[in-house]
Amino acid sequence: MQLKTSRKISAIKDALLQDRRSANGLIADFLDTFVSSLEDFRVTGGSVAGFDDKVAESIERMLPLRDDFIEFTLMLFKYRGSVDLDQLHAFWEKLGTYTFRPESVQSWTEVDFDNYRFFNYELFLSFITILLQMKKYPEAAYFIHSKYFYRNTTGELRQSGFEMFNRHVRSLDELRNNRLGLRRVSVTADLIKARATHKEVHFEDIRQTDLLLHYVSQLRGERFQWFPRTSVYGGRGSGIELFERMVSQRHFQRVKALLDVETVDELKALIEQCIARRKAESGSYSGLWDFDVRPIENVINVQKIATTR
Repeated sequence: MQLKTSRKISAIKDALLQDRRSANGLIADFLDTFVSSLEDFRVTGGSVAGFDDKVAESIERMLPLRDDFIEFTLMLFKYRGSVDLDQLHAFWEKLGTYTFRPESVQSWTEVDFDNYRFFNYELFLSFITILLQMKKYPEAAYFIHSKYFYRNTTGELRQSGFEMFNRHVRSLDELRNNRLGLRRVSVTADLIKARATHKEVHFEDIRQTDLLLHYVSQLRGERFQWFPRTSVYGGRGSGIELFERMVSQRHFQRVKALLDVETVDELKALIEQCIARRKAESGSYSGLWDFDVRPIENVINVQKIATTR
């Protein structure tokens, strides 16, 4: 079955290439259609044994929708001189609402929205990965450092950082893992790796984006940090290329917005604060060993930042 979003991709590309005024309306229409299409994948019955099968099946059916968004993002940032970031921000806020109970639903369980939780995590990783690949660092920083408003399950208006797009998918990582005896560190990570089939978005780039978002949330001192589930595939000792390249002063100047700093000294101070918080909380780094996540000072060499041209 062809999705409604698929039919709109070529029209948007044509309008962008021809610099037609209709592009604005076509872009808005695509985003609205994308959000409304999510209703086609809603699942219920989280209290029933084997519900994880329904979640896994729904996630599988959403793969073409994800690919449509990847194509849209690649096209938009390649052919559009000035992208309306506020419009995309509003889009992400709408996606965030799908991880909570809609007003019209009275009977529900917490795992009823797990397919959307997985999808938002995968989609945000893909989105930021594309921006980083295209070296759209200010644009990526915009989404990384924005606040997102949403109404939670009880209808209260709340706000969150980008961490809201990374929520625990219990039906996969607990229920499915245990029911099928998979004994996996993260079924979510397994699925994202298996689904990294788009030719423009490779799993290794997704994994590095996942880790980068974790460290950014750590630098910000967030109470609930971005959990880098895909890093389980990294292997200890693997670094983040974007951080490793910060030995170059030019590179640091280009990417510093991602870290929300202006100077090397600011970044050093944030890293020192991270270390101090960690020591105050636990006295040592216990950190996510199953996910091969190292302390930030072992990932960013502060002594070498911006030491070459």
